[in-house]
Amino acid sequence: MIYLQKAWSDPIENPSLADIRTAIAEMKQMDNEHGAFWVVTEDEEMILEVQKDLRVTLIICGEICREAKCASPKQAEELFSRLIAGEYETVKDEFECL
Repeated sequence: MIYLQKAWSDPIENPSLADIRTAIAEMKQMDNEHGAFWVVTEDEEMILEVQKDLRVTLIICGEICREAKCASPKQAEELFSRLIAGEYETVKDEFECL
């Protein structure tokens, strides 16, 4: 099961694209301490986290694989959209281009 965890609220199981968009919008209103959310794949194999300033971290099997910064909220939304669709290899490939 995939879930979305916001630093400011309870997790959402099997999040939709609408949930991702809502999280991005809400994150802008949060203070720096709570201005982040992440999506965790089944068995915590892959975690994608985004901070309020659009810094994203890709964690694979518990190890930080890469950190980058998205150019826009839309770019972050697209990464999360692919992750929740199960396109893990695409997420890795697109992350390398950031």
